[in-house]
Amino acid sequence: MLTQISIYTENRKGVLDHITGIFTDHQINVDAMVVNDSAEFGTARFIVDKADEAVEALKENGYIVRKSPVVGVFLKDNYGELNKLLRIISDANINIDYIYATFDRGTGSPIVLIKNEEDTDIIESIIKRSGYSVK
Repeated sequence: MLTQISIYTENRKGVLDHITGIFTDHQINVDAMVVNDSAEFGTARFIVDKADEAVEALKENGYIVRKSPVVGVFLKDNYGELNKLLRIISDANINIDYIYATFDRGTGSPIVLIKNEEDTDIIESIIKRSGYSVK
């Protein structure tokens, strides 16, 4: 299981530059990210190599930050693999709050990051039993 950090911030010019600058200053590497916005506020979600240090550095700079678990699932880079994974989760009657994808730097394999507030351990267990590797 991976730790995701979510940063709640105003939707204004230069915010992502400031956040990634904080990461750079603390030698924190970004493995994955997704940013969602609304008219005035946004949520930037990151998987980083030093989650605890990132949270502290961001809080010191006035950001509202939350840590939460996500399941990283390695997929084969084949047609239909994402659908196969999502069907397994759906057949288990588990809702996905949100999902995003990245690639593993070491293997080049696609990784799907899955967030469900209540059933993260259950999702991970079901996925492992179905033959997938998790990160």
